[in-house]
Amino acid sequence: MYCSISEIENIIPEDELINLTVDDPSNESVVNVQRFNDVSVYADELINGYLRARYTLPLKCVPALISKLAADIVAYRLHLRRPQDIPEHISENHKLAIRTLQELQKGNIILDLPVENPDMQPIKSSYLTNKNNNSRIFNDSYFNQYRG
Repeated sequence: MYCSISEIENIIPEDELINLTVDDPSNESVVNVQRFNDVSVYADELINGYLRARYTLPLKCVPALISKLAADIVAYRLHLRRPQDIPEHISENHKLAIRTLQELQKGNIILDLPVENPDMQPIKSSYLTNKNNNSRIFNDSYFNQYRG
């Protein structure tokens, strides 16, 4: 997983984290690890969806940026379980995390991955187009009319 409970506790205090993961009020003494793991798996899959086109997955070395993005996504998803009061900073961090993932996907941000692991380097960029030789504006017939 890209983030741990201790990383989430840097964002959400432990008592609030317990409240967000436990549904039974009589059992509110510890974080529901299974619920946390379910939300973490979602965050990992979302991040992998953005990274898949540029990086070899799974990442063997998780950069701090990815851990931070995962923590922001997990914090938001945990708050969605109690949507009446999602703190503004949690929502803003989630939006920023998604924008950062979009920039990673476009190649505008490059992950700092170790050089000693070449399989973790970004995949070369490519592009797709819907154009072919017949749809060019300046095709051979256009130029032939000006040749003598």
